[in-house]
Amino acid sequence: MIVLVGECAIYVIAWAWPNCLGLEVNPEDLTRSLQKNYGNTGQEQFTSAIDLAQTLFNCCGVESANEYDTSLWRLQALGRPSLAIPLTCCKLENYNTSKAYLNPVPTNATLCQALEPNRHEGYRHLEGCNDHIQQWYRQHYLIFLGIGLVAVLVEFLVLLSTILTCTRIYKHNQDVKENSKNVRTEPKTGITSMQSFQRRTPTAAYSNDTYAMTNSFRQNYKLVDRV
Repeated sequence: MIVLVGECAIYVIAWAWPNCLGLEVNPEDLTRSLQKNYGNTGQEQFTSAIDLAQTLFNCCGVESANEYDTSLWRLQALGRPSLAIPLTCCKLENYNTSKAYLNPVPTNATLCQALEPNRHEGYRHLEGCNDHIQQWYRQHYLIFLGIGLVAVLVEFLVLLSTILTCTRIYKHNQDVKENSKNVRTEPKTGITSMQSFQRRTPTAAYSNDTYAMTNSFRQNYKLVDRV
């Protein structure tokens, strides 16, 4: 019961105030993470996640592609020196393949990496990924909350059925005990009534011997008939 109440409380907090549990995507924090961790050793999963988002949503960076200009990936040349932006920011020939983010093939890598806007326009994605990530997050967050609600309802129904079953079992046991008590008291009541009846019966009760005729009485009765 306590666990169920705790789960309900967490569910309500997650629904009303997700930021209290850290369940919110902050664009500023995501931008700082991108500029700090993208391309770094030990951050391969984060780098792959950014590449996947940029390939899936046809975007670049969090707010814009300019974020890579001040990132450690660019300043420390963690990628190839000729790259101004990751290849996943370019328009890809293999964009429709499931693993394009792992092996991106730009339609024109030279123009995509050009610094002049009039040259790279049409060959790279200029829109940031923030809006797409927020929409994706909200969809999956609602699915998560829906699954949590179903789980809480199932637990509540199981608890309710358990309580009802225990109540029925307890009531059944009480009925069995009462019936057994009644069965035990019935013979005693019969014996008591018989004893009271016997006590009320006179001690000098009539018997068949009282009405038995003696031989002398029969002889006298025959003599009377003859006379």
